[in-house]
Amino acid sequence: MKQGITRLEDYQNFQTVGGIGTRIEHSDRELMFEIYQTYCNLRQQSGMQYDWDNLATAVCRELDGDRSSRRYRHIIIDEGQDFSPQMIRSLAKAIPPNGSLTFFGDVAQQIYGHRISWRDAGLNIENIWEFKENYRNTKQIAKLGLGNFTNAILQRCT
Repeated sequence: MKQGITRLEDYQNFQTVGGIGTRIEHSDRELMFEIYQTYCNLRQQSGMQYDWDNLATAVCRELDGDRSSRRYRHIIIDEGQDFSPQMIRSLAKAIPPNGSLTFFGDVAQQIYGHRISWRDAGLNIENIWEFKENYRNTKQIAKLGLGNFTNAILQRCT
């Protein structure tokens, strides 16, 4: 699971953040977990050990057992708005205790609607900066690009 949950008890006690997406009632969680376990068993039987959602959990498990020194002191995550907390945890485990992680993301560009709780992701946040300005391009360039995109769509529809 995206949150790194591997036991039914943890899934039943898991608290969601935000309200985006389809809500699964607590009374349905046991059935959903059974379906998820069946999926995992079928996936493994077909020779696929990982999927996108459990890859970060596998990385966390490997890094938890790896006592060697970490290769990277700093990791930069760009376009991380759709990272799950487990994905962030897996990268945080790849740095030493005195290392750092820089995270860039634009919630306006979210595709999957993950709401991230930094605490749940296991991060000790020291500083958060929120950019109020668009540093990628000027308003004029954005307006021109949006105009060209809109014109292309209108031409296809007529």
